[in-house]
Amino acid sequence: MTEFMGRSYHSEVIKHCKKLFLQAHYFHAVFEACKVYNKQVQAKAHSQKDGQALMLEVWGADNGVLKVTPCQTDTDKNTQNGIKFLSAGLMQAIRNPTAHEPALDWPVNKQDCLDLLGFLSYLFRQLDSAVYFKA
Repeated sequence: MTEFMGRSYHSEVIKHCKKLFLQAHYFHAVFEACKVYNKQVQAKAHSQKDGQALMLEVWGADNGVLKVTPCQTDTDKNTQNGIKFLSAGLMQAIRNPTAHEPALDWPVNKQDCLDLLGFLSYLFRQLDSAVYFKA
């Protein structure tokens, strides 16, 4: 339990993944966190898109509706687009395989689960601080 709780995960990760992690359902803990992140991005962005397409559309520095920076300087734009690509990569590399591959064929070990939930916690915190902006 201390391995999980000692990480200061985002409250959504704790809510949706703690029980699964403690039962050693690492694959499903990661999948749940990905689904919740996707759903919350949809809600905050007022979008019906899903997965990678959603993330590429809503987080962009130029046309995205979710902003974590003012997108004025190159650094602002790089940071904003970084969140876009991290989120899109999460959907393509982590959520999609867990959605389409059986757990036995696509195992997630304990260490990868802990690390991925930390990564998802970071993205959830970015989403928490994001402001909806429609030009």
